Amino acid sequence: MTDTKLEEFIKSQVSKGKALDDIRRLLVSSGWSQDDVDGAINKLKSDASGLKGSKLKKSNKIVYLISSLLIIAIIALAIGFMGDKEIEFKGFAPSPFGFSGDYIIYPASGFDAKSGLYVLNIADGREKLIETIAYYPTEGIDGDYVAWTDNRSNKCNLMHNINGPAGNCKLNHDVYGYDIKGDNVFEVKADEKDQDFIAISNNRIIYSECTENEFDKYNECLNENIFMFDISSNQHRLLLQNNLTKTNSGSFLPALQLLDFSNPLIVFLDSVTYKLGILNVDSGNYMEIDVGGLTDVVKLTPNNLVWANYGDKSLNYYNLDTRKNMNIFNVEPGSSDNEIGYLEIDTFDDNVVFSHDNNLYFYDSESGQLKKLGLGIAPRIYGGKIIYLKGFSERKIRKTKKAGEMIIYELK
Repeated sequence: MTDTKLEEFIKSQVSKGKALDDIRRLLVSSGWSQDDVDGAINKLKSDASGLKGSKLKKSNKIVYLISSLLIIAIIALAIGFMGDKEIEFKGFAPSPFGFSGDYIIYPASGFDAKSGLYVLNIADGREKLIETIAYYPTEGIDGDYVAWTDNRSNKCNLMHNINGPAGNCKLNHDVYGYDIKGDNVFEVKADEKDQDFIAISNNRIIYSECTENEFDKYNECLNENIFMFDISSNQHRLLLQNNLTKTNSGSFLPALQLLDFSNPLIVFLDSVTYKLGILNVDSGNYMEIDVGGLTDVVKLTPNNLVWANYGDKSLNYYNLDTRKNMNIFNVEPGSSDNEIGYLEIDTFDDNVVFSHDNNLYFYDSESGQLKKLGLGIAPRIYGGKIIYLKGFSERKIRKTKKAGEMIIYELK
C-alpha cells in the first residue's frame, strides 16, 4: 500500500511541470525508498487522472497545501537523518577545490583570465574572496592555511599548455599562502624563476622550482627541484634535486614526479623505474616501493598508500609497515568510464573516498567495507564529512561551464 501523502506530493510536482525522473531522484536522495517511490508513481500512472495535473478545486486548496507542506517537512527530516546538507557553490570547475575542518576553498571560475579564489566557512556560511588571481590556479588547504600557484607575474600566453610558449616568453608562476584566522595573504616564493605549488600539510608547503627556466615545446619545465617552506619558521629547505632524465620510452621527464605529501612523508614516481619512492622530510629516510603495477594516481594515509593500478584497473591499499597490498575496488565490465586513471581520490586518516564513472564510494578502513554513496564527483573528505559535486558529470561541467550542486555528506 502506497503512502497517500507521497502520492499527493508527486501529483503536485507533476502539475508544476516537473519530470517524473527528477521527482524520483529528489525523493530517493531525500530518504524515501526506491520501492515506495516507484510504487507511488506506478499507482498514479494506473489512475487515469492521477498524473494529469488538472487544477484543484478551490475547496481542496487548503488540504492540498497542508499535505504538500507535510511532505516537504518529511523530506527535510529525511535529509537531516541521512546527513546530507546542500551548500551554495559559485564555481563551475569540478576540481581542484580543498576541504579542511570547517573551510572549503574553490575558484569562482575556471579558465577565466581573472579567477577569484574563495574560502567558505561551512559552519556559518560566510564566504570570503582571498585573491583575484590571474590564470587557473592550483591550490590546497590544511588547517588554517591555504596555498596556491598563480601567474600574476607571468607575461606568457595564458593557454600555454595548449598553444605552446609565446615567442621567447618564460613562465613565471609564483606561490602564495593565506592565513584564514589572521586574514592575511603572504608570499611563499615569488622571483624570476617558475614555481608551482604542490601540496600543504601541517603548516608545511611543498613546491617545485624550475632550476634554469628551461621548457619543452609545451612550456613544461624540464629541470626542477623540490622545496619545502615551513610557515612557522618562515624557512625554505631544498628536499630533492630533481634532474632531467630520459625514460624507457625515450621521452624526457623530471626524474621524480611528486604525487602526494602528508607530513612528514612525500611519495613520488621514479620516471625511469616506475617504482614509487617515499621520503621522510624530518628524518631523511627514503624507501623505494614496488607496489606491483604501473601507477601515477597515489594518495598517502598515515599507514598506507592508496593507488590505482593501470594494469588490472583496480584501486588498492598498500600497507607501508607490512608491505602487503589489498584490492578495494575494480572497474566494472561495461563501465562507460573503463579507465582506472580517472579516479578522483581523497583520504583522511586511513579512510578513502573516491569517484569513478560519476559514482561516489567510501572505504571504511576500520570495517574494511566499501560503500557506494550514490552519484557524485570530485569528493573531498575531512573527519566525518565528505564534500562532493552532483548534478553534472565532470565532462559536462567543463563543456557547459555550469556547476553541479556541492553537497556535504556526514558519515554516521
